[in-house]
Amino acid sequence: MVQASERAETAASAPAGLARGWGALRAFLSDDSQRGRTRRLFGATVVLRAVNAALAFALQIGLARWLGGEDYGGYVYAWVWLLVLSNVAGIGLPSAAQRFIPEYAGRGDAAALRGFLRWGRLLAVGVAAGLTLVAIAVVWFDHGLVEAAMRWPLVLALACLPAMVLMDVQDGIARSYDWADLGLVPTFLVRPVLTLLALAALALFAAPATAEIAMAATLAALWATAAFHALALNRRLAGRVGRGAVRADPRGWLAVALPVVVVEGFYALLTYTDVLVLDRFADSAEVGIYFAATKIMAVMSFIYFAAAASSAHRFAHFAAAGDRVGLSRAAHAAARRTFWPSLGLAIVLIALGEPLLWLFGPEFEAGFVLLPVLAVGLLARAAIGPAERLLSMTGQQRAGAVVYGGVFVLNMALNILLIPRLGALGAATATSLAFVAETACLHAIARRRLGLDLFVFAGGEAVRRPVVGGIAVEDVDAAALARHLPAWEALAANAVEPNVFYEPAVALPALRLRRHRGTRAILAWSADAGGRRLVGLWLVRRSRWRYLVPLPVGVVVPSYAPFATPLLDRAAADRAAAALIADAAGAGTMALAVPFLGAGPAASALARAAAAAGLPARRFAVHHRAALRHGSEAKLDHLVRHKTVKELGRLRRRLGDEGIVTLAVAARPGEVEPALEAFLGLERAGWKGRRGTALAARDDEGAFVRAAAAALAPRGGMRVVLLRCDGRPIAGAIVLASRGRAFYFKTAYDETLARFSPGTLLTRELTAHLLADPELRLTDSLAVPRHPMIERLWPDRIEMFDWLVAAHPEGPLPFALIAGLEAARRALLDAIRPLARLLYRRF
Repeated sequence: MVQASERAETAASAPAGLARGWGALRAFLSDDSQRGRTRRLFGATVVLRAVNAALAFALQIGLARWLGGEDYGGYVYAWVWLLVLSNVAGIGLPSAAQRFIPEYAGRGDAAALRGFLRWGRLLAVGVAAGLTLVAIAVVWFDHGLVEAAMRWPLVLALACLPAMVLMDVQDGIARSYDWADLGLVPTFLVRPVLTLLALAALALFAAPATAEIAMAATLAALWATAAFHALALNRRLAGRVGRGAVRADPRGWLAVALPVVVVEGFYALLTYTDVLVLDRFADSAEVGIYFAATKIMAVMSFIYFAAAASSAHRFAHFAAAGDRVGLSRAAHAAARRTFWPSLGLAIVLIALGEPLLWLFGPEFEAGFVLLPVLAVGLLARAAIGPAERLLSMTGQQRAGAVVYGGVFVLNMALNILLIPRLGALGAATATSLAFVAETACLHAIARRRLGLDLFVFAGGEAVRRPVVGGIAVEDVDAAALARHLPAWEALAANAVEPNVFYEPAVALPALRLRRHRGTRAILAWSADAGGRRLVGLWLVRRSRWRYLVPLPVGVVVPSYAPFATPLLDRAAADRAAAALIADAAGAGTMALAVPFLGAGPAASALARAAAAAGLPARRFAVHHRAALRHGSEAKLDHLVRHKTVKELGRLRRRLGDEGIVTLAVAARPGEVEPALEAFLGLERAGWKGRRGTALAARDDEGAFVRAAAAALAPRGGMRVVLLRCDGRPIAGAIVLASRGRAFYFKTAYDETLARFSPGTLLTRELTAHLLADPELRLTDSLAVPRHPMIERLWPDRIEMFDWLVAAHPEGPLPFALIAGLEAARRALLDAIRPLARLLYRRF
């Protein structure tokens, strides 16, 4: 009875289990959320890569059996060169597709999207074709470079290059739209099937079993697949994108793609250096055995590739949206999806290693010892997921390029050192050690620059920011900062000390400058009875290296001019200052440097916060710079000596002999823009233009000041002052103002009239204008100490200094070391500066 009851329960539960399974499958297939699409893309990629791995395995076995050891080794050598060059010939556009397509689609820029879809492919294929012709010419005419027997296989492999690049770019485009079929089927199913069919036909008709014949079959299969892929993708895109205006931005594409191609080029070299170096020190048979072992373990890489293919565009989406939490979760989910299946697959492959190698031929079983060694490196790489894609999609491709360049050099050195001694085992050991080094470097960069711990055993959330006195700290990039505009404006209006250079009108366009790559905005948020308020802000750039040693120090940076006083809410200045300083410890730095700090309420709040936390601090470069304090009792003639007043009056009269002299102050919209253009032309015509430091001398600098003018002019925050002689500008100045404080931002003059000191005359006139403004309390000259002109005219001074504070209260020795290095750096610069000025004057 018990057995009968159990059978009845089992029979009843079976349909219920099937129903639950079918329901879960339907939910998986119908989930249209981004997470659901990513999971389906990952699953499709895994399945297709598994099928591809089986086909590739069968293809390699067939080639090894058909060609024999020597010709198979030759085919492998030519094929590896094709794989290496295809990563470079695409000039990074296959990966850039996953960066630009989500970006253009996200902001609704259909013209730019069509431009990339049309011209991005043509650009990549054109470069690949040019590289192909050059490489074939080198191989064919340089008889000492390649053995005669290898020349034809290598030439045929190079002829495959444009087709490989075209397919890679089209894969990137299709994956950006989550089209798993178009992104994966041609490359991982159609191409190997066509290649197998071509080789089977050759064997059936008793074609010669040579490396060049096998490569010719591969060439035909590749080009046929590329043509089919292009037709299918174009048809799908026509229904999705439609017709309309087309705008190409090849310069913008290449600015992102070229660092990516360095990453991918070094990545390919890192992957295949072992085979290429082994070919120089061993015979073709040993190369073939080693390649067979790597092909078996390469089955693990399809999991890595699937995670990268399904996650890269998600990384770009979260990065563009400034969603650090979403980016962190996506990165850690990718690491989990990569590591655990890779670990299980590694165990299975090693367990079945000998029979799998035997399929290539009895002599290939000697490669079994290589399998566990290769697995170590692949598992190390899998432990942080597709980190190089994460860096490329979040604007850190340059750092990735540096890592892969260094790791490639390390890998090459290890291969050259170990292969002559250990043969194929040395190649496997060198490759695994290089992968471990790559993993450590990429993990460190992601943690340092993105605040992400990618290690599979970590929590996966962003590096936690401190909460001090009820103040939470957030680390954001420029795009995310722009979304906090109302809170940011409110903070600027209530700041204990105004700083127009940290206000949105100036800081946002300044953050687009090349100099601010890597700069992060640190925000302090207070949650109290009045709601969530922004109570602190400054800009920080962090580096693991300082003073030419691996010393992590954060540096607060001005947005543009030499004034980096943070914005601190007057009602929570001390708490906000404490939270901003504590952020340095939360980011893993040992100290924080704050240059160009004015001795005012904000600096006092920072000093109190450091003292309360027991953090040692030190001031450097203490100096006083010229300023103009306003007041009803201030009289222009009282500001300068009588002798100076007489000299300026004489120069003004002499200048009047040259023509009618007038002063115009542009302060309203419609006036500021043309006056600014006149100033920019005047500045560029002088010594600043010759040195390349004029605002209009560089496109990004000119765009910055024009954007700042457009934002400041409606509220009277920018004044452009022009001194004219017979209508021609002979001197000009830009003054920025915010909440009672003005900044003498820029000045320029006509050097052909230098004998009349037009810049000094302008400043004299400007001083009168500023003193007449009842809303201003202080004007900062922003001048260097002991400036010969401004210090004669403005007798007031404000104290400025650079501030260095420890991030941890762990005792005086570490901070004393950092402070000593900082003092030595400054002393060295002070010693070099006079020599640099002398050389500049002479040459």
